[in-house]
Amino acid sequence: METWRLEHPEVGTIEVQRGYDAEFAELGEWPKKAKDFTPVPGDASLPKRLQLWRKNPSPRLQIVVNGQVRSRHDRPRAGRYSLKKKIEKDLTLFENSASRSKPYLDIQASPFGELLDVYYRDGEEAVALDPPQGSLGEKRRRAMEDSSFKRVLYPLLGGLGKSGWAIGVIVLGPIISRVLSRLLPDWELPDINLPDIALPVPELPQIELPVPNIDFNIDIDPPDWLVILMDYSKVWVPIIIAIVVGIQAVRNAKKSAEKKQQWQQGDAYADEHEDSRRD
Repeated sequence: METWRLEHPEVGTIEVQRGYDAEFAELGEWPKKAKDFTPVPGDASLPKRLQLWRKNPSPRLQIVVNGQVRSRHDRPRAGRYSLKKKIEKDLTLFENSASRSKPYLDIQASPFGELLDVYYRDGEEAVALDPPQGSLGEKRRRAMEDSSFKRVLYPLLGGLGKSGWAIGVIVLGPIISRVLSRLLPDWELPDINLPDIALPVPELPQIELPVPNIDFNIDIDPPDWLVILMDYSKVWVPIIIAIVVGIQAVRNAKKSAEKKQQWQQGDAYADEHEDSRRD
């Protein structure tokens, strides 16, 4: 069982649990039948993770606040998860687009259903949940803390992943179309003559409305750089999105560190004040 945790001074203990049916079944009531699985270590190589992903059953996701289960999900997906209590008889599907107007969890997940990062968000407040030891998320977090390059690279790759479908279509689209055009036979489909069907058309009264005479023939000579951007918008727009997501992730990490430091200072002040009162 992989459990991400945050001790929030107002909300309480927030936990995001990622595991398999057999692990959740050991904790109590669980809607799915347990199946055998092989644990995936956090330092496993990509081929090993892919092999175990194909072998293991689908991982699940559960959100718990102060020991109370708030929601259960059929698999970990990236998105915004509400902290409201919503327990169905079965696992919730695609409930990862919570409103930004209320506190929520911002979860980043890999295509294999692995948790990469989890943030508690409430307006401008962004605080990271602590990943469990030995997990892929802890390995990623530690690498970002040790390297300023990876601190920017990993969020940037995450942004590219969110817009990767557009880049994949642009790059791989022409290649796939050429391969298919060579592999598929050149079929000639027979012509089909459909019967002419004349439907009755009602005669509507003609209404003439006054139209202002506006001259739209305005010559605009855009600069060359703007023409290039307009021609290749499908290439640079996903990259811009990735950069924005990367910058936002770096800012969130800084906000999280500052907020946790404020909480620690507040606790230290409270303990010191309590000791002085006892004296």
